[in-house]
Amino acid sequence: MYDLLKGCFIMIVLYSIVAVSLLIIGVDVKENFEIGFFVLAALIIIGWIVLTLKEKKREKIKATAEKNENDKRQAIKNDLSIEHETKKHNIHDSLIKKTEQIASEHKDQLARERSRLIYQDAYGIEKSEKWSKEGVEYFINNVLLDELDNQESTYLSTFYGEVAEIVNRIALDTETEFNLSLTFDENMTGLEFEKYCKQLLVDDDWDVIITKSTGDQGVDLIAMQTGAIVAVQCKKSKLPIGNKAVQEIVSGARHYKAKIPVVVTNSSFTESAKNLAKTNGVFLLHFTQLRGLFQLLDDSNLVEYVYTDDEEWEKIKCEAGVADPEDLYFFGLAYFEGDGVKKDIKKGLRIILLAAEQNYVLAQSHLGLIYDLGKDVKQDYHEAHKWYQRAADLGDDESQYNLGELYEYGRGVDADIERAYFWYLVSERGRDGLYNLSGIESEMTNEQIEKVKKQASKWLLEHSVEP
Repeated sequence: MYDLLKGCFIMIVLYSIVAVSLLIIGVDVKENFEIGFFVLAALIIIGWIVLTLKEKKREKIKATAEKNENDKRQAIKNDLSIEHETKKHNIHDSLIKKTEQIASEHKDQLARERSRLIYQDAYGIEKSEKWSKEGVEYFINNVLLDELDNQESTYLSTFYGEVAEIVNRIALDTETEFNLSLTFDENMTGLEFEKYCKQLLVDDDWDVIITKSTGDQGVDLIAMQTGAIVAVQCKKSKLPIGNKAVQEIVSGARHYKAKIPVVVTNSSFTESAKNLAKTNGVFLLHFTQLRGLFQLLDDSNLVEYVYTDDEEWEKIKCEAGVADPEDLYFFGLAYFEGDGVKKDIKKGLRIILLAAEQNYVLAQSHLGLIYDLGKDVKQDYHEAHKWYQRAADLGDDESQYNLGELYEYGRGVDADIERAYFWYLVSERGRDGLYNLSGIESEMTNEQIEKVKKQASKWLLEHSVEP
């Protein structure tokens, strides 16, 4: 608007100058209106052209300035992006290098844990969940993380998959090296000797588990064949083995409830160790005797005496930290219901209990239902409440709903309308409207309803469940 007014003013001034000039030279503008009109029109056109050119020039200058500013900003952004990516790349390289280094420093221990935690179920399917969580994840969070600087720690979650793969690869490569070199060598490490002894037993049809690397109670291997369970301590040494190994295996075998304690070595035993072993029923063996161990036990008339059933073997695996709770649950369920085996309710219940105690939620929920309904056992609402509660806390919908019923009707607990309403709301049935809550709501005040709804929403959010 300002430029338009300015242009009009300039044209008026120019027209006035032209008019005055025409008067000076003797041209009567009034009598020569056509000339005046032509001059005015020409001035208007010239003014419009001038203003248009000026505006285009201004727009071009503005566009150029904006482009320069955008280019400058983009250049800064690119520089920052490049700097960030360079920093991220450097941190990645540093983290990967450090992971390789630290995992390599602990490769023997990692290989041992991998061998212990990965196993095949009854159908020959490899189960690696425990290795991923208790092996790889534990190593990263408790060993590797302590060695990282602040920047590496910050980016650990970003590159976690790659880091975990490196840890697994180093463990697997080391374990493979052990397996490929399973011939005795005087220079092999204690861990390699332990692995060698395990393979000798496996080759001789023993089911073998490796105990935890820490807190193993002096027992390196636990093996079972035809109900005979042995606890084995492997001693790689250049010197004769003394009393300490015998004492450790006696207490360790008792801890794992293995009835045959064995110490195996590449060396020999002192006379004192032999006497102590004889007194405590400990087998002292050279590793070459492991192939044929069962026959040795049979010849000693020990096999029948120390026979252990599958239930005891599963308990031992639980103690050693290698039992799979899912396998335990279905193993116990088969006995409880007589599915494919002779029905044994007590035995099945004990095995299901082992799985429940390892926080296998399906086993916990089923135990609650068994005691709630009194299915093949004496009805016990207190036990039902105990197992429903544990399963409900882990997010089991069925147990949450059943827990609500116990509180609503006061079975095994004092009747509590608010707790009943809480667990109904938390359960998926309550959230999806599959359970009519109007009945229980009619017994509550509006204040109670709102209070419990807030508690249920908070619980669901804390447990990452959509309210």
